[in-house]
Amino acid sequence: MKKLTLLCLGILFSLIICLSINAAIALHSACFVASLSAIAQKCDWMLI
Repeated sequence: MKKLTLLCLGILFSLIICLSINAAIALHSACFVASLSAIAQKCDWMLI
């Protein structure tokens, strides 16, 4: 479980980096949605 939790945190960290890098770019919304999809697929089952 710890490894999976770290994976989830890693995805969240990547999301933060992604949004920071693309903050002034219109495509940041697409990046956000794609990252949320990845988080949902990998982490939602752990939160239930």
